[in-house]
Amino acid sequence: MIDLNYYKVFYYVVKLGNFSLAAKKLEVSQPAISYTISELEKTINAQLFIRRGKKIELTKIGTDLFEYVEDCFNTLQLAEKRLSVSYENKQIHMDLGIQSYLINLLPAFKKYISEQNFAEYKLIDDSLDNLVKKVENKEIEFAIIAGYYYGVLNCKKIMDLHMAFVSPKNIKFDNNSIKNYKFALPIKTTKSRKDLDTILLKNNIGINPVYEFNSNHICMSLMNNLDAIFYIPKELVYSTFNNDKFHVIKVDFELPSTPINVIYNDKFISKETRNLINILTNT
Repeated sequence: MIDLNYYKVFYYVVKLGNFSLAAKKLEVSQPAISYTISELEKTINAQLFIRRGKKIELTKIGTDLFEYVEDCFNTLQLAEKRLSVSYENKQIHMDLGIQSYLINLLPAFKKYISEQNFAEYKLIDDSLDNLVKKVENKEIEFAIIAGYYYGVLNCKKIMDLHMAFVSPKNIKFDNNSIKNYKFALPIKTTKSRKDLDTILLKNNIGINPVYEFNSNHICMSLMNNLDAIFYIPKELVYSTFNNDKFHVIKVDFELPSTPINVIYNDKFISKETRNLINILTNT
């Protein structure tokens, strides 16, 4: 027989980081928490935590178990949220992730959000990797991301962003002297940078990456403060910046594009979310 209370206690101990906070959350004594964890360890015949004074660390088995337990609890929380919807008033609950700089590129998204009768909705802005993890963990229903995705979630492309070199208009650019300019580029480990480096190598072009960034969001926050040539989707420039200050540089070689994708778990999305995904992807 599975005692679900064991796993509930385990879930909150891990989430909150110690036995005392879990006891406070569950409104029980700390000895009761310790006893429950001990009983769970007996049940699965394995140690779940390493105790270092007041601090605890998950063992390898504890880490593996938590992946299953977290998934179960997130699914239950999602079900509870869905079932709490007032169908009489047609109120909608929706938690979604979107990299904030993409919102202005998606008028259909903005229109849909403005027209819905939400009881509650949350927009979560985070990195691509963190948004993917939140969807995988069912913490949010879906995410809109700029970049490639190769995991097990459903993924549909909304549009392409076309990469470009962008600079303040006071920088006079000459293709023949490209190696003499200061560039702000994605960090080397990103796919965007790897694609660019491949193209540059193919065309026997060397450039000077004085500045490096790990997201378009960070790059855009720097554009008003650095005299450099930025490698960024040109659509973001047109939707965000004053075109009197920045311009897209024409280069003698073709640059790659980056997709905007919506990722979701088809089994755990609401009717409203499915409608929005269909609108965004024109399906």
